[in-house]
Amino acid sequence: MDRIVIKHLNGARANQEESFSLDKFIALTIGRDPSLDVKFDPNDDLVSRNHAKIERDGADGNKFRLVDTGSRNGVFINGAKITSNSDLHHGDVVRLGPGGPEFLFNLDPPPPAALKATRVVETSAAMKTAREATVTSVEPPPVRPGVGRETVERMVSAAESSSKKQMVNWVAGLVGVVVLASGALFWYQKKQAAESKQETEQVAKTFADDKKQRGEKYDAARVAAEYGGSTVYIEASWKLIDTRSKKAVHHKYQPVKTDVGAGKTERRFVPLYVQLADGTIEPWLTSEENNSLIVGGFHSGSGYVVTDNGFILTNRHVAEAWSSVGPASQLPLPGILVRVNDPERPVTFENNAQNRAALGRWVPARSKQTGRAWDPKNLIGENQYFDVTFAKSKTRIPARIVKVSDEADVALIKIDTPKALKPVQLAPADTYDTLKQGEPVIVLGYPGVSPKVFVRTESQDPFVNTATVVSVPDNTVSVGAIGRLIRGTQTPTGGSKSDYFSEIRDMYQLTINSTGPGNSGGPTFDEKGRVIGIYSAGNDTLSFAVPIKYGLDLMDIKQVIK
Repeated sequence: MDRIVIKHLNGARANQEESFSLDKFIALTIGRDPSLDVKFDPNDDLVSRNHAKIERDGADGNKFRLVDTGSRNGVFINGAKITSNSDLHHGDVVRLGPGGPEFLFNLDPPPPAALKATRVVETSAAMKTAREATVTSVEPPPVRPGVGRETVERMVSAAESSSKKQMVNWVAGLVGVVVLASGALFWYQKKQAAESKQETEQVAKTFADDKKQRGEKYDAARVAAEYGGSTVYIEASWKLIDTRSKKAVHHKYQPVKTDVGAGKTERRFVPLYVQLADGTIEPWLTSEENNSLIVGGFHSGSGYVVTDNGFILTNRHVAEAWSSVGPASQLPLPGILVRVNDPERPVTFENNAQNRAALGRWVPARSKQTGRAWDPKNLIGENQYFDVTFAKSKTRIPARIVKVSDEADVALIKIDTPKALKPVQLAPADTYDTLKQGEPVIVLGYPGVSPKVFVRTESQDPFVNTATVVSVPDNTVSVGAIGRLIRGTQTPTGGSKSDYFSEIRDMYQLTINSTGPGNSGGPTFDEKGRVIGIYSAGNDTLSFAVPIKYGLDLMDIKQVIK
């Protein structure tokens, strides 16, 4: 047994043959996906992308099994539909879906079991010798006494009556059999017609659904055209507040003398950082306004409309920058580091990758500093402005924060507008469990690296005659694929959930590097035009998106205990 031969009997590949070596054979995958072993033409609509596969029996290398890999229309062997898998023999005809393309499964050379045994003719006599009749003398029977005329007539009449009764019974029985046979035939024909109609309707429905699904595929141009107007530009400015004093929290600076050359010195202010007992490094926070700068900043991001009355999904670090590690990237260096365990000997805190990484874990609202003029639990952020702008528009609409996820980088915000908005189409929550590596994705948003466009507007207000110049945002569309699905929690083989660790929670790793800061919070679409995630972060090589299930959780009231 050296190879498998697949002969296509009909369909787009009719009369074509393929052969596959059995050396180190594991399985043959079958479907319309170009990456499979037995590839069907895209015009064979009844064939799924990954329809079936042929496996070899590990115990007996001469046996094979046909497995349905979740096809839409089923798999048939010699006209009989299989449930999940079935044995496959030399000479079997396989059909993919009702009325779908067929192929002949052959083994070259054929296995011994596939050849008919030679019929042996026995030479023993098959017929018995004819038996001869024996001739014997027969004596005439004794003469019986005569019968009277009346007796003979009664006998004839009785015989005629009995014959008539038998004839009536026979005819009645025949009529009954005919009636029963006709009824059974009618019932069988009616059942066959119903089953045939049902199968025809199912095939038509499956074909229509498949055609509809193929017709609804979204490319980048269609996504941008239909949902560019639903993707918004977000601008925010914030500061950190002490809830007890209602005052802004400041980053402490210290004046130092710096040698500027030629024997001269210059007084400069250098930021102070503190290393806590557990090794954590944070900006030195203070409530004093002298020799300090307010902890805060400004940034831009993206979001998308999820309801017609103005609810919008975005990232938590876009809506509440103080609840994320993002502000750490804006901290100034070099500075001076004061260690809690050795406060008398401060050291220079250089601007290098190691120190940047140490500061990169700082979340402003979760400062670990104690013994100061505030309790870390009383630190909150406050947006000075938080505006939403639609594509190709100059109008800034104030937004407010509705809910922020404590599980993922997701936030729900709201704007008020008299006009009904067009929401995007959201994918189901379980989409993260069904998508696969390599599937195409499309991202919309407003990356900061994209050149800005401005418009100048003359004031028509007699009391304010100054012209205004504002930027007008427009969408950037980025195309890529799902490079990897990262699971936040999983159960390893032979272990428990506690044996598994991931640096980040559930995430789509995308092969998109044309976005960047400002694109955070934008929608991530699949090829069906559904939003499967919230774009969250990226760099020059790859990017990430949070699964949409976390956004759907924010839009619902989720019970966490039974």
